[in-house]
Parts: sequence; structure tokens; C-alpha cells
Amino acid sequence: MSDETMRVRDESGRSSAPALHSRRVARRARKAVSVTAAFALAVPLFGLAEAITPRSAAAAPNAETCLANDSALPATKSDRERVAAKAAAKYFPADQIAMATAIAGAESSWNPTAVNKAARGNYGLWQINSVHKSLLKAREWSNPSDNAWMAYQVWDAADGTTGNRQGSWKPWSVYNSGSYKAYLRASSSSQDPSSQATVCVEATGSAPVTVATWNVLNTNAKGQIGKGIRELTGKADVFGLQEMGSRSDRAVAAQAAEGYTMTTDRTAVPIFYRSDKYTAVDQGKVRAFPSGETVERRSGKGTEKTTGKSITWIQLRDNATSETFYVVNTHMLVGAFNSTKAKHNSRRVALYKQQLNALGNLVDSLQANGAAVYVTGDFNVNYNRDAAAVDVLSDHGLTPNWQHLDGAATIGKKTRLDYVWSNRAPSEQTVGSKYGSDHSTVFVTYPPSTGVSGTMTPVNGSPKQEIYSMRTITDPSSGQTYLVPIPTGVAGKVLNKALDQVGDRWEYGGAGPNVWDCSGLTAGAWAAAGITLPHQSEAQQREVKNVKLADAQPGDVLWREGYTAIYLGTVGGKPLVVGAAKSKGSAVVIHAMEDVAAALQPA
Repeated sequence: MSDETMRVRDESGRSSAPALHSRRVARRARKAVSVTAAFALAVPLFGLAEAITPRSAAAAPNAETCLANDSALPATKSDRERVAAKAAAKYFPADQIAMATAIAGAESSWNPTAVNKAARGNYGLWQINSVHKSLLKAREWSNPSDNAWMAYQVWDAADGTTGNRQGSWKPWSVYNSGSYKAYLRASSSSQDPSSQATVCVEATGSAPVTVATWNVLNTNAKGQIGKGIRELTGKADVFGLQEMGSRSDRAVAAQAAEGYTMTTDRTAVPIFYRSDKYTAVDQGKVRAFPSGETVERRSGKGTEKTTGKSITWIQLRDNATSETFYVVNTHMLVGAFNSTKAKHNSRRVALYKQQLNALGNLVDSLQANGAAVYVTGDFNVNYNRDAAAVDVLSDHGLTPNWQHLDGAATIGKKTRLDYVWSNRAPSEQTVGSKYGSDHSTVFVTYPPSTGVSGTMTPVNGSPKQEIYSMRTITDPSSGQTYLVPIPTGVAGKVLNKALDQVGDRWEYGGAGPNVWDCSGLTAGAWAAAGITLPHQSEAQQREVKNVKLADAQPGDVLWREGYTAIYLGTVGGKPLVVGAAKSKGSAVVIHAMEDVAAALQPA
């Protein structure tokens, strides 16, 4: 029986929903925190996608069809020019694709293998200069798509900001001289103003990442530090270190970490990342509290002054997938909760909570647009006994490695003080060696996420929706992590509201806040955008504008008899939705929707 067959029979005359109760355990609290320019995402979002096709119809249009009809594509005159235009369309905003194609024509005559040895060397379609060594090393410059990615990075940063989908062509001499104008074409849609084309978006699935943490011990020998770093670089993609206040210790670590780059802030909690795999987008630190705070003496009666505590963070871009994510590292104040005298250490507890709140606020700002966040550190709280002290981080959407995976003690025989927190679920964990420290290394691997693709319809020559961010979300019912494009405006509000409910319970007649049935969820998601839908699946199909399945856009409602869900996009050509499904564990889940009969567009 379909999820709402009973409701089709019984609900049409119902005037009110039953009273609701219960709330989901460990709900992810997504706080509305504005993101400053320092935290701006820099994700190239326009790319290939597949349109939805009903199961009974022919195969979905392929990426060639989608790009061939893209109204933002210029009216090209040769195969080589068209290759460049398609490559540009994967990364540049729609209003810049024609310009990007013209720049490539003036720079290389659309020759992807062009090399100009002048000015230390220029390579590929967009003649990327050798001054951009990190970009040229990250990908294959002779590949049109890779060269377009490099060009986008240069363009995006050229106006002094990154991640806001605005840039400048001034780094290209052909722009400054005006010679690009001879290659500039009108968009293909100008030849047929009545054509209704699509703009395609794609979230490239993220790659697996191994995150590590290690408290080095501030009195550790230099040789032991080098050995520990070599283990970390042999297994981890990124790692955070603690008790690295000594400049000479940081120098030893940096020298031992061949092929890795260390964050630039001079703190005792640096972060290292693989230079060949990632590019740093932004980085910084937050001061939790300064040095000189008076706290209880750990070794006996009286008081003492404590050292200040910082939280280091970095935003990284995966060179292969262009996904951006954040790594945060800190060392929590000792002696607050992991001591038998903790109940007497009120000043330490207060500072610990202050540092924890600073960490939580930082995490909120970093993940406000859905980015993956990994937090490493020595939390000085034994997970086996005192984990409640740091449970506040679950209110910020994070869970610790120990909650998902078992593992050996990291200090002593029974104590686990070293954590990796994330808004993603890990798949594997290893506790390594100590190398002269009193703490072991800890390695946590996170599996790849699945990228979700979608199509958007231009209105008067411009996209109806513009993608501004990617949201990483793990469905607890399947353990699968998805990278979902989130548009601005109405559709973004609908998608975020629906995704916020993932993991909530299904119940007949449920209309929130923590219990839903299928039409209750779709109505609730659209209510978040100020649009009222009837709380009944058949009524939604009757009263809401029906569109062709091929025209469905993220945020729309997909319908089949007895069931509605919010459309996220496609994976492998199949429509992916978030819905309250009795047949799928009686919960709000993310799933592929079969037998779609209609797409509904409330706005």
C-alpha cells in the first residue's frame, strides 16, 4: 500500500490535524547565522545535469542535450569553440559564459593544447600563466574542463574576493586590449527568443577524506615529533595538532610534513593539509579567551594563571571535485571536567564552556550554507565517562567519532580525550601510536558524498533560480551523505526546511514540528517560504500548477498517487526527493522516487 492510500480515502473532509507531540533526539540545530565575507563559500556550481524523465518514458536527456539547449551558451561557429563554451558553462555564471568563450578564443584560438612560452609560460584554452603553479599542478591543463576550472579560480579571485560568483577578466591581456571582442558571440537563445532552454547545475560528489588529530605534548623530543608527523602524513589528508606553541616544534613539524601545508596563524593548534589535493580558500582563528585568566590550581589548593586558548580554522577546496569544506582545530582547557575535583573547579568550568560556545558559534557560521565541517582536538573530556560535558556540540549539528565508531583509548588505558567531530558520518577509525606523547594519533575516515544534479528554467533570458551554496547532509536511515545544490529565494527556503526534517518520524496526519506525513512535509516546506498548500496529496496535485517532469526544478513537489515529496534533483538520471515515507522506516528520508506521475510548481 502506498504511503498515503488511507489518506486519499479518509482525509478529504478532515478540518484539522491531530495533536502532535514528541521530538527527535539529537536534532541538528541549523541556526540562521549570517556568513561574513571571511567565511564565503567558493564553489563552482554550473555544470552538466540530467533532466527528469518519467519511468515509462524514454531515457533522460543526456548532458549534451542539456548543454546544447542552454540559453547561456554562445552561438558557436566551430567544434573547438563549442568545446570551450561547454567547458566554461561548467563553472562560470551564466552571464559570463559568452565572455569566457571569447577570452579563450582570443588567447588560444580555442586550442586546448596551446602553449605560449612567453611570460614564463601560458597553457591551454585560457592560457593559464605559470605563476598559478598550484592550479596547474592540481589538474590537467590540456583538458578543456580542467582549464576552465583554473580560469574560473583566477577570474573569481581577481576582484579581491572569492566565492560570491563575481570576478574580473583583468588578468587576461586580451581583455585589457579589447581583442576578445572579435570572438564575442551572442547567446544561442537570441536566435530563437521563444525557445525555453534550461540552465544546468551539478554538485560534484565529494571525495573521501581522512581527518586526524594528535596532541604532540609540548615537552616531546623533536625526533619523536618528526616520527609522529610522518605517520600522520602517511595516512591522513588533513590533521590538527595540539600543544604546538613552540616555534621550533612547528618548524620541525612543517619540515617533516613533506607535501603538506600548515596554516599561517602562529598558534599552538595548527592545521596541516595535503598540498596536492587541496587549495586553501580562507583561514583564520578565534580567540576563546586570553592568557592570564585566574583558575583553580590543578595540583592543589590556591589559584594559577592559565594560558589563552585559540580555535584555528581553514576553508579548503578539493582540487578534483571543487567541493569546499572546513577544518577546525582546538585544545580545550584542561582540568574542567576530566578531574575528580571538577565540581570544585568552577572557574575552569566557566572558561571551558566559554571556549565551547565560541567553537559552536564558529561552526554555525562555517556550516550555515551546508558545507562539511570537521573539528579536531584534545577536548580534555573522557568520552567513556564525561561526554555530556561536550554534548552541546550536538546542538550545532556535530557528532563525535566515538559516537559512530569504537576504538582504543587515546591516553592511558581507558580514557578517550581526542576527538574528530563532523556534520558527516564517518566510516572508519584507527587509533595509532604515541611517538613520545601521552596521547595517541587518531585517524577518522569519512566516505564520499553523492552529488545531486538539477535543472533550472531561464526567465526572460536569466535563470529563475541561482545556485548560491551546497549543503552536505547525511540521511541517518541509509548512512548516505549527499551534496545538494541550494538555490536562493523561495526554492532555497523550501529545500532547507525539508532537509532540516530528515530523520524526523512519520505519522499519519503529521504536520510538524517533529512528526510528519508526506503531504504534511511538502506543505510545511512550502509554508517556510510563505506559500500555503493543502495538507492532502491528491488536493496538492489538483490545486497546484502541474508541469512537465522534464521541467521540474529543485524545491518542486513530485507526486504519485498517495504520495508527495520535495524534489532535490537527480542522481544517475533518477529523481531524488526528501519525503516522509511510511514505507521507508516511517521517517523523513532522502530516496529515489519511482513512478513519478506529475511535478507540481507552487510558485
